[in-house]
Amino acid sequence: MRGIALQVVRVLLSVLRRCIDLTARLLLKFNISVPALMAFASPLDSKLLTQYLESANAKSFSVVCDLAVVPLSFDIFMLLAVAESYRRKHNFDRFNVTFMISDADPLPVFHSKENPISEIDAKAVLLNLGMAAAQSFPACGDISVFSSRTRFKEYLRDIRKRETIFPIDYSPDSPNYHLNGEAAPLYSPIHAFNLLGDDETTLLQASPSSLERAGRWIDSVRSGRVIVSLTMRNTKNAPDRNSRSEEWQRLVDSFRDQSILFVLIEDYFAPDFNDVVTGENVIRCQAAVESIPFRSALYELADFNLLANSGSAALCYLNKNIRYAAVNIGLDARSSSAEDMATQWGVAPNGQIWGNGPFRRWVWERDDFAVLKREIDLFLQSLP
Repeated sequence: MRGIALQVVRVLLSVLRRCIDLTARLLLKFNISVPALMAFASPLDSKLLTQYLESANAKSFSVVCDLAVVPLSFDIFMLLAVAESYRRKHNFDRFNVTFMISDADPLPVFHSKENPISEIDAKAVLLNLGMAAAQSFPACGDISVFSSRTRFKEYLRDIRKRETIFPIDYSPDSPNYHLNGEAAPLYSPIHAFNLLGDDETTLLQASPSSLERAGRWIDSVRSGRVIVSLTMRNTKNAPDRNSRSEEWQRLVDSFRDQSILFVLIEDYFAPDFNDVVTGENVIRCQAAVESIPFRSALYELADFNLLANSGSAALCYLNKNIRYAAVNIGLDARSSSAEDMATQWGVAPNGQIWGNGPFRRWVWERDDFAVLKREIDLFLQSLP
């Protein structure tokens, strides 16, 4: 008798779940509000039903970031910038992001040859870099991480039944991020700018909570001074693109008697870099090295930002609210030559990228003292 009763309860619960699901779908179909329906529900039931309706009603697609191919670097920001442009062009409400990272991936890992990251560190870098990238785009929804390619393939087969996958022709067995044989992979910004067209909305923005934290930090050190951030580059990957610290030191020394505070933000991949500029008018911001959201917010709130062309400069390139000058553009070095700028960015020599203006610009010159000082002077002349 007891077994029969349990079976009846199970059937009734199943029917109830189907009724709830059908009710939610009908509400979505006819755009009916639900306050009356939830009036007699518990707070938790009301919350869950609201979340279900919001997520079910959203038009979304899934972005796959397969780290067997995509470098574990700021290129992730570029891939998601392309996804954001695709979302706008095709009127999606949001995009979800899935990372595939494996300690024993049989496919070649591109970045390990020149900028090695150990298997132990890889997931830690992904959690800090990849998650921060996803959270920098307000339209980003769910974030998933897989370390097993087998489970990832099962997930992908299921998700394809409900959502568009981006890249469109992505295959977990042979991941390809080159569209129609183009030289620039999909994580190159040229694809984002081509999709944007005349869209003038910023691609990336700092979160409100990060802006609040960075604002408090700036207020604690400003003391009436102009805040200028300095971001140098110093990595083992393409060292000929690295900053010449002696030139940046001369820059800082030349402004010792002026009301400027230089905020030094060290390279993300070289936080222990000791060959840096110093002075009474210089302060290091360790929080901006350890937290990418904080770095992004600090760039946005600083009066001006002077950068060497590097991965973290993408935070400035993709956010139209940030004032900056980026030097070392077009150097004869990997990923920075005039040919690379044309292929990856779609910019001719001495040209500017989407969204640039008087104080958002690329400087196609080496980081000599005269060049660095000229850029600061140009900004200071614009101040009232």
